[in-house]
Amino acid sequence: MAAIGNKATPIVQCHGDCDPLVPYKWGQMTASLLKQFTAKSEFKTIKGLGHSSNDEEMAFLKAFVERILTSE
Repeated sequence: MAAIGNKATPIVQCHGDCDPLVPYKWGQMTASLLKQFTAKSEFKTIKGLGHSSNDEEMAFLKAFVERILTSE
């Protein structure tokens, strides 16, 4: 029950739209579900990315963490 009360925890999810292992639709469904529990949930689509990471995703994650750390 403690997790239900912690709606202020920021969550970020990045997903490539060409992921052959975890369908992009599943990422979208997960993001939709997370929004029911916290308003601080973000979903980032990385165009052309498969089941890996790239510089665009890392830059987005870095900016997300910096934004969260400086807002507290």
